[in-house]
Amino acid sequence: MNLSPHSKTIFTIAAALNIIGALSALAAMPLHLQLFYGHGSTDILVKFYHYNFWFVVLAMGIGYAIVARNPAENRGLMLIGAIGKLVAAASWVLMYAIGEATPLVLAGVAYDGSFGILFLLILRESGSRKTT
Repeated sequence: MNLSPHSKTIFTIAAALNIIGALSALAAMPLHLQLFYGHGSTDILVKFYHYNFWFVVLAMGIGYAIVARNPAENRGLMLIGAIGKLVAAASWVLMYAIGEATPLVLAGVAYDGSFGILFLLILRESGSRKTT
């Protein structure tokens, strides 16, 4: 499977979705917590971690936009993006499995997991082209 011709599009889509998702979660924290976890917490630590997490998601979206401009020159950002996506997917699977998240997080698992795998495949392809 040759994903290289599509890598700019893949990273552009990931950038847009991350930025939109982050801005939405940052703008409507109580709604986001209700939809994803079934409750709206006012605990200061929940707020602190919520905002920090979604600012990282926003930063990752900006990173994906940078990768989209020139994927071959941004392999490090690809790797960080893949790790971030797969860790986020695994975290949401865990939260759902222990009953601390609603089924809506499974959409996040599908999105992050799929893009994490795509990023790894693109990274592998870009590495194999350099060695041949």
